[in-house]
Amino acid sequence: MLDETWQRKINRARWVEAQILKWYQTNVDPTATFPLSHTNKYDIICEKVGNVEVKEDLLADHTGNYAIEFENYAKKPSGINGTQAGQFVLVDREYVIIMETESLRYMLKEMKYKKTVNMGFTQEEGVRCRGWLIPRDTILLSPYASVMERWFKYE
Repeated sequence: MLDETWQRKINRARWVEAQILKWYQTNVDPTATFPLSHTNKYDIICEKVGNVEVKEDLLADHTGNYAIEFENYAKKPSGINGTQAGQFVLVDREYVIIMETESLRYMLKEMKYKKTVNMGFTQEEGVRCRGWLIPRDTILLSPYASVMERWFKYE
């Protein structure tokens, strides 16, 4: 059974994904939907853009970096290295950023000084995912990014 903290994090992630899904249904593809079961390949099915991966980073405005997961607790590709989504959506407290997944991968590949960090929360003590830190301004000012002010607030 999931502990209360873990369940709250899952509920919040699903709520944020639901807000992004509504945006895609209104602005991109009215047939966009959630997968029938949870998958680590994408969060939203949207045939017009090749599906969508959604990641919220609540510390980005404080740290000045986005943490982009690339490896899960089992040391398998995840996040940017595991998704099969055509678009990657980053959400922070101020902005929603939409990028083509391949553009984000290209940016990461070309960055000379990315810092690798342990991140996330797992059920097992000391077992964490790994990610790269990307300066927030690098993403926000990227010609590959479509940046919108965040229009929703978590209750």
